[in-house]
Amino acid sequence: MAHRQKTVAALLAIAVLGGGPSARAADPATYAIDANINDPGIDTARGQNLVWLAPANKRVGKLLVFLPLGGAANLPTEFESIGSEAGRLGYHTIVLAYKNEVPVANAAACGNEEAPLPTAPPNCAINARMEILNGADTSPVITVNRANSIENRLNKLLQHLATDPRYAADGWSQFRDANGEPNWSRTIIAGASLGAGQAALVASQHSVPRVALFSGWTDAKHGWATIGATPPGRYYSLIHARELFYPRTCAAYAVFGMAQTCPLTDPAELAENRRPPYGTRQLVFNLEHDPTAPPLNDAYLPSTTRDPYIAKAADGSSPSPALVNFWRATLGDSDADSYLDERDNCPLVANADQTDSDGNTTGDACGPTFAQGTVGGSVPATLTLTLGPPATFGAFTPSVTRSYEASTTATVTSTAGDASLSSAEPGHLTNATFSLPEPLQVSFSKSAWTGPASNEPVTISFKQPIKATDALRTGVYSRTLTFTLSTTAP
Repeated sequence: MAHRQKTVAALLAIAVLGGGPSARAADPATYAIDANINDPGIDTARGQNLVWLAPANKRVGKLLVFLPLGGAANLPTEFESIGSEAGRLGYHTIVLAYKNEVPVANAAACGNEEAPLPTAPPNCAINARMEILNGADTSPVITVNRANSIENRLNKLLQHLATDPRYAADGWSQFRDANGEPNWSRTIIAGASLGAGQAALVASQHSVPRVALFSGWTDAKHGWATIGATPPGRYYSLIHARELFYPRTCAAYAVFGMAQTCPLTDPAELAENRRPPYGTRQLVFNLEHDPTAPPLNDAYLPSTTRDPYIAKAADGSSPSPALVNFWRATLGDSDADSYLDERDNCPLVANADQTDSDGNTTGDACGPTFAQGTVGGSVPATLTLTLGPPATFGAFTPSVTRSYEASTTATVTSTAGDASLSSAEPGHLTNATFSLPEPLQVSFSKSAWTGPASNEPVTISFKQPIKATDALRTGVYSRTLTFTLSTTAP
């Protein structure tokens, strides 16, 4: 009688240069809504407002408003990665188009120095920022009317989202109070650089559940940063250790109760040298910005949030997984497992599957879990193959006969009566349209089992012969192989 074969398969990429962990590109905005919706007096030059929504079962009933960096080029479309990530966490997310091109830090305004310019009018920075926020004529160095203020732009957008039948079912009305103003008790206020300063200003005016400050801002030591309506324990920040505004912004972090010493001097304290949860409300990191981004005097400042400058994953386009973890922790997901703490059944231990075997609302990752009933147990049919990191041969040397060797590991778990490990025909490593003449060779330290195995390590060895006469093309030679763990006695 023939046995039905059961198999599991895994893929492994082999390349001359090793790859990094996988990353996920930004989701397109759920909606892109014109800035002047419900108010023709709003200037549309700052682009559209971008909106992200998580699936209904993951939404947390809170609004996140992100205010981009200052500068004419910093439109909402430059911040799609962080907007997308906030949406995935469960927030109703808005990247707001606002008057972030007004020259607060201009030499003709408040200046770009640590202290206000001697020529600047009294209270220059706070008066300019208040005018950006509410449109009152408080500053002689900028001009923002009420229609173009952050408050009015956000009010009109929320009014549209809450009343237009195309969007109303998504629950936007919960983010407006009885007077039709933003419901700040349900609003996370976030921003980068100029936007971070504006977020801190909003938090001083309204009690919000969380303040997320990304990057530094030029006027952080101009004397206006203060704790107001929002308690200090609700402030969180992420900043690059090498951006020019870090030393002065650290002083503002101290006002908000986040910084103990300035500047950071211990490399072990850098966020990328630790694992989430980080246990601090002020995260400092030192990842390299994208080297292909347009040159700037301080490219590290936008590398905290602006898409062209952020550190990238191995695919060259998605955000660095480490940076995504920093974003998540700053926005309210302490263990960076994609579940906000308020919805995470184990908020300080990463458990993206949220398994809760006994249904007691505490995830298995936090344990212990308990069950009542008869004593006994069963073993589910299990056949798993887990591969180690990608193997790399290093650099191939032209005109030299040599066999290059590399290896990786696999872990086999099987509850079957027998199991075998095999690979598809290895074929040849390729570089675009070019292939190595000699085929890739694959071998295993063990490939057959006559009984169950649990987390049994296997070494997978690779050999690539190259002759002195083999023509080599500049670039990366690689091949993706399929490995199969199978059984005839499941």
